[in-house]
Amino acid sequence: MRIRLLGSVEFIDGAGRTVVPPGVGQRRVLAILAIHGHSVVSIDRLAAMCEVSAGAIRTAVSRLRRLVGETTVATVADGYVLRGVELDAAEFEALLAQARGLDARSAADVLGKALALWSGQALGEFATEEWARAEAVRLSELRAGAAEDRAERLVLLGAFVPAVAELTAHISAFPLRDRARGLLMRALAAQGRQTEALREYQDYRRLLGEEIGTEPSRELRELDARIAAGWHDVAEAAAQRTDEVPARRGVPSNLPSRPTSFVGRERELEELSACLNAHSLVTIFGTGGVGKTRLALEVAAMSEWAIDGVWLVELGTLRGGSHVAEAVAATIGIGRQGGESGEQSIARWCTSNRALIVLDNCEHVLAGTAAMVQQILGSDPRTVVLATSREPLMIDGEHVMALEPLPLPTDEADDSDAVRLFVGRARDEAPNFDAYADRAAIVEICVRLDGIPLAIELAAARMRSLSPREVADRLHERLRLLTGGRRTATERHKTLRATVAWSYDLLDEAHRTCFERLSFLAGTFGLDDAAAIVADAGIDEWAVLDVLTGLVDRSLVVRTSDHFYRMLQTLRSYGEERCTLAGGADDVRLAHARWFQSKARTAHRSAFGPDEITTVNDVLAQIADYDVAITSALEHDDVDCAVGIAFDLYECLIGSQMRPMNAMGSISRLLAELQWSEPNLGHSRPLPRDTVIRALNFASGWSYAMAGDPHAARALAEQAVQLDPTNSFGHGILSHTALILGLEDLTLIPACAALEYAQDPPRRLMAYLYIGFALGALGQTNEARAVAAEFRQWTDRLRSRVAAAWADLLFGTIEGPIDPQRALEYLDSAFRLARVTASAVAENFIQRQRVALLLDVSLDDARDVSRQVLERSRETGDRGNLPMFLCYVVVILHRLSDDDNAARISGRVDVLGINHDDAQLLNQTVQQLRVRLGPRFESLEREGTELGVIELLDLGIAALTISAIRAAP
Repeated sequence: MRIRLLGSVEFIDGAGRTVVPPGVGQRRVLAILAIHGHSVVSIDRLAAMCEVSAGAIRTAVSRLRRLVGETTVATVADGYVLRGVELDAAEFEALLAQARGLDARSAADVLGKALALWSGQALGEFATEEWARAEAVRLSELRAGAAEDRAERLVLLGAFVPAVAELTAHISAFPLRDRARGLLMRALAAQGRQTEALREYQDYRRLLGEEIGTEPSRELRELDARIAAGWHDVAEAAAQRTDEVPARRGVPSNLPSRPTSFVGRERELEELSACLNAHSLVTIFGTGGVGKTRLALEVAAMSEWAIDGVWLVELGTLRGGSHVAEAVAATIGIGRQGGESGEQSIARWCTSNRALIVLDNCEHVLAGTAAMVQQILGSDPRTVVLATSREPLMIDGEHVMALEPLPLPTDEADDSDAVRLFVGRARDEAPNFDAYADRAAIVEICVRLDGIPLAIELAAARMRSLSPREVADRLHERLRLLTGGRRTATERHKTLRATVAWSYDLLDEAHRTCFERLSFLAGTFGLDDAAAIVADAGIDEWAVLDVLTGLVDRSLVVRTSDHFYRMLQTLRSYGEERCTLAGGADDVRLAHARWFQSKARTAHRSAFGPDEITTVNDVLAQIADYDVAITSALEHDDVDCAVGIAFDLYECLIGSQMRPMNAMGSISRLLAELQWSEPNLGHSRPLPRDTVIRALNFASGWSYAMAGDPHAARALAEQAVQLDPTNSFGHGILSHTALILGLEDLTLIPACAALEYAQDPPRRLMAYLYIGFALGALGQTNEARAVAAEFRQWTDRLRSRVAAAWADLLFGTIEGPIDPQRALEYLDSAFRLARVTASAVAENFIQRQRVALLLDVSLDDARDVSRQVLERSRETGDRGNLPMFLCYVVVILHRLSDDDNAARISGRVDVLGINHDDAQLLNQTVQQLRVRLGPRFESLEREGTELGVIELLDLGIAALTISAIRAAP
């Protein structure tokens, strides 16, 4: 058995399953025994550490043994000891020791394995407890040192990009370490990012001054001065790229000189070189402009084994496949003997010459190319053929390499290959181009152009006359914008439109029709989506499969998994344009909207059950298409379709992931266009009654869950219930908003009505929640427990882990006022389920309940949970229930005597977004702050109101982190 201490306390059983002991007491005992290794820990000592009775320890051990086995927790004298277990912490330290005697590259790899063992703070939830604090600090120090050791070796190896990425994450967790800052400054400077390196020093200096009143070390000050004077790094030579391969001497070749540097593709170059050593025919295939030719030329120039010549045969200008052999023979200078055909003479030459032939752009002469290469392969050749094409040759002996677009940047700090290509080509056009003046726009350009090198180069060519932001703002017209190719380029590479048109013109009628219609699918799609979109074009489902396969083979559609596909944005733009010119775009958009209306309805019905995670993931994967569908429905005056999609999505996602819906522009448009105070919602034609009710339901739910306005939610729900007294959803909103507003007497009746009128499992589950919360708020604990138990039975019957998380949340909420420790155990269980199922909505509610309970149980734990929530919000952009957590941050900081930051953050807490009890707690805390700070409170509060959301989150995270550091012994 293996025990994990480098994160949450858990263990891996003999079957390889990760098991988290359900009780806090069991986890605490397991952790204590684990950190004591082979030493016996007496029952009395365990009881003292856990602050419980000896009987409670025996109970915890008994329950623990049911999980880990009787022999694993052995009884020795009057205590316990673990037998036959491995610790991830021990493995971590062994790897650190192993790394000490290795070279830089090997050490970096070993340290990477060691750091990968960590999943969170050492000893997890127990890290701040007295018995665990010293060990948690020791392990954390080792972790920090290991991260810095690995970063230093990456810097020495010249691997500056991964070094920057890892150091940035490391500094976020350990903000007050000089060595890490120095390494980050070195790595940034070595990439030519001196301005960022100097800014890093100033930020660090400011943090030290504000938080602990000290200056950076002398070494760091000296490093700052050297970078300011233009110094790079002693290891920078290791990072210098060999962009130009030395000229080949004495080997026949017609490879053209390369006027620009080759960026990225290290993995592809290595893989392709290995393939050329192992196969006689290798085909690089991929979409137009992805860089097939440039990669082939780069690897050809590196092929020292081709002692009899390296030849490029450009097939793009040929008009028929019958001329392929002639082009190859003419390029290499191969003559015929006797009655040989062109293919036979080439095959004969290939048997006696160790050479490399690059056949470039084969897609329009596939038959002729395949026939010639088949002849070569049948002659046991010494020559290797490297072909580039938008689809494979599909002959025996062919090894294919699918070339993907360049990796996309994940944020502004990510110096990805796509960004480096853009910057390099932009500097070719404008030598003084500033790569950091508008980094966000550069990243946006690379992402929206799908990392296609040709598109990125054409966008960079616009830097002669436009800024990155101006180019980014015009990418909706990319086919008109990206036309600045070089005069020496082939015609199909001079504009983005010409590149796509080259592939489109090679398609037959069925493939063109399918390509045009599929271009209206905004994200990933399945075969069922494709069939629905092309259904009225006379192509049945089996024919769609064949045509779709053909589009994948031609690199016009990308297969993302066994069941899903997608089209690159540039190809979508061209397909939509062609369909619009043909006059069929409106019909396709309407078919698209109605198909996704039916999908949303199906997803809603599967929101809770054995397939719930797959359902939610599928919805989220296609959220862009749902967005497009609502917009199309509104544009076609189909309010019923638009409202149906929005409401079914809401009911599908309300238990798990609402944030993606918040980013849908169509939702904002829907909410803005309809007039909610008018009987017909202000629409130009009478709407069906059911449509009005669904619209009011959706608007009331949105006002409550996303806008944080329970008053507006109640008003809209009341309208919906007046129109339909059997409206289960509306009654549920009335119950829960009453609870939020502190109107406990108004919660139970509508909650019971919600259950009475519920017609499907999702509604029934939500109704049980409303009743349970209402009874708990009214102090009817036994009745609330009975409802929670019935809710749990429904959860088990549906086999829904998402609903199980809500059930534990309900139990925890009910038990909170009576038995906080038991309530926390329920909430811990709920939290683990929410994490496993990626239920962010449930997680937010659970964390709120945990913090509320921990305020009076363990202020340190309340602080740590609040910090985790803010960090997660900062990382993911999820702002769900953020006001309630900021409310608790104000209270916690005040109780930890950090009144200044408490006052600042109080200025940004939106009282509409928090419930009645939390609002009362916040008001009491603010009054205490006013008294303690006096006139300073107003100015501090005003500072807070001027902060942006990110600045606010950073302030909260920093304040909570510093308070934890100060509290540590």
